[in-house]
Formats: sequence, structure tokens, C-alpha cells
Amino acid sequence: MAILRQSGRRIAGADAMEHAAMKPLMPLLACLALAACSDPPPTPEADPPEPQAAAPSGGQHTQLREAIQEPLDKARAVEDAQSERNAERDQALEDAGG
Repeated sequence: MAILRQSGRRIAGADAMEHAAMKPLMPLLACLALAACSDPPPTPEADPPEPQAAAPSGGQHTQLREAIQEPLDKARAVEDAQSERNAERDQALEDAGG
């Protein structure tokens, strides 16, 4: 738009027209800038890449598995023994007439 000037000053209407014309341009420019910064969509791969590291020997994993499993087995044994004692106590109470 041409700026209307009268003796070196802007006419008040011209400022309003300029401002009104710029208002929708700012969000449009912001959207264009954001769209330019987005990542491209990922391309699908035909086959996943093959692992390059060889599987370690089973000895290391067995030791770790045993170290984890040992306290669990001990806790299960204690729980089983407690269940047996409770069952014996309940049977003794039943036999006593309680």
C-alpha cells in the first residue's frame, strides 16, 4: 500500500490501513518459520540393521542370574515353611475342638 503523506506527515488513516494490513501477516510469517524448522518425516526401513556386537558367553549372565535368584529362592522356602507351620497349627486347633 502506498503511504499517503501530506506535508511531510503521515495521514492518520494511512497508519491504520498499514497496521490493519500487517496484522494477518505476522501470524502467517510465524507459522511459516515454525514449519521450516520441523523435522522431516522418518523414512521406513526395509530390514532392521543387524547387531554388530557378538553375544557374550553364558557364564557371566549365569552368575548374575544366580545372584538374583538366590534370595528369591530363600524367601520362597521361608514362606513355604511358614505356611506349613500355620497349617499344622490350624489342624491342631481343629483337633482340639476349637
